[in-house]
Amino acid sequence: MLYRLITYLKFLCTSTDQHGVHSPFVFKYLTRGLYIHEDYKASKSAAVLLKSIKYFKVKSICISDKEIEMISLIVEKFPFVIFNTPPYDMVFSDIADWPKIKKEYSESPLFHGNTPIMINHTHKSKQAGGLWKIAASSPEFNVTIDMFWCGLLFPRMEQRKEHFKVRI
Repeated sequence: MLYRLITYLKFLCTSTDQHGVHSPFVFKYLTRGLYIHEDYKASKSAAVLLKSIKYFKVKSICISDKEIEMISLIVEKFPFVIFNTPPYDMVFSDIADWPKIKKEYSESPLFHGNTPIMINHTHKSKQAGGLWKIAASSPEFNVTIDMFWCGLLFPRMEQRKEHFKVRI
């Protein structure tokens, strides 16, 4: 608990909003996707997931069957989205499953070249924070967005490697 509080305070000191972002791709995602006022009455991670599904026009999402609450929210708001049927337009995973997701992402044709990965609970514990740092530094992902509660990884090979810390 204390770890998370200290980590959150450090995050607040080093994070920004859309005005501190110098990537047109990330700026557009923030201003037209995440910062659009749409009250989903859900946790911060769930709201980010729902807004991302809408913004990226996700049709197929790879998500663990353990994520019953998230699946229910998606079905309620986006009944057209299909689950765990490739090719995936987005991946949603808990940080604890990062090693498995990374292996599947690297070795599988089930993902197209722009499939973003949303990682939940990125700073839940010291171990989770360490896994998030490993995920964000992976060479397969050039754009990473840390939102404290969750994070997004984008392949975007046309863009130089950048890491953003954004308040939501």
